[in-house]
Amino acid sequence: MNDSGAPDAFVPDASQVPVQDLPDDVLEFLMGSRYCETDRLTETAWALFAQTPAGWGRVQAICDYVHRQITFGYQHARKTARR
Repeated sequence: MNDSGAPDAFVPDASQVPVQDLPDDVLEFLMGSRYCETDRLTETAWALFAQTPAGWGRVQAICDYVHRQITFGYQHARKTARR
């Protein structure tokens, strides 16, 4: 799958779908990544975003936070997660 680079559609009334109602072919995108220590980040994510409105509002809050606060530096990357 390729990304065109075009901005995502603006759909402020998009709702949050329960995981059990999602199509099987999208579940792989919900899996953790070896490039992010999801076990360490989950608690922080809920602390930051649990009070945001579900759906579009939460996604926008997460995207805004990431754009303001997160940078990637190859010098900090590891091929395996710290244990």
